[in-house]
Amino acid sequence: MLDRIFAVAENGWIELVKRRAMYVLAAAVMLGFWGPVIVQHKWLQSTGAGARAPQALQRTVLSLDQFMFFVGLCASVLFGAGSTEAEVTQRTLCSVMIRPIHRGEYLAGRALSVMLFFLTFALAAVLCSYAASFLFGFSLPATFLWGIVQRVCRGSTWIIIALSLGSVTSSASTVSLIVAVVVLSAFAPHLSNDIHWVIPAFKKFLHFATPCDWTTDFLAVTGRGIPNQSLGVNAAIWLENLMYGVVVFLISSWVFSKRDLKLRE
Repeated sequence: MLDRIFAVAENGWIELVKRRAMYVLAAAVMLGFWGPVIVQHKWLQSTGAGARAPQALQRTVLSLDQFMFFVGLCASVLFGAGSTEAEVTQRTLCSVMIRPIHRGEYLAGRALSVMLFFLTFALAAVLCSYAASFLFGFSLPATFLWGIVQRVCRGSTWIIIALSLGSVTSSASTVSLIVAVVVLSAFAPHLSNDIHWVIPAFKKFLHFATPCDWTTDFLAVTGRGIPNQSLGVNAAIWLENLMYGVVVFLISSWVFSKRDLKLRE
């Protein structure tokens, strides 16, 4: 089974490379990270910031890391949501399905390839951050790598959700649904419960219908230590997100296995 999943993942990775997905990573690294860091470093030198420069550069690098993850997640969700639909539309899925492979294995392989693409953004963020720290003389917080792990776990959950939903509906519907849920989740806490009786029920529905948020954003924590209690709570949140993604994947995989796909003309 693993051999078949890895084979599909390899084909998916090759397809991403052919679709020039790596250009997104290159643009994020050069324009979204190094460009702003170098400009701010030169600006701090020209203004004589002195002792404040390392702290300012540290905050900038952490903010740019978050931006890189945002770009990587958006690109991964778009590629994941349209992954299966593209193969069905182009009739290239038949070359895969004529082999002895279960449709769930196919979806797992496609998800693995997109998550690998997302991991390249995580690796780029880590390497660029440590390189900037070495070149410009500032230190990264002790919680930096934990923050990277948080975003990898969270991003992987959304990638699984996007690819799973994209296998049973159109990519446009999947992306629209995810964007709507994210926007509603961001604005829901600011809605007053006194507006209407449905608001508290709506908030509770969003709470249980979406992956749980982290209690502590370790990438934004600049302290030297890591709260032990926060680590335990966030580990539970990671498991909850993992199970959420697995449940969505299993349901979508079952629906996808029942679909009558037009693999040939």
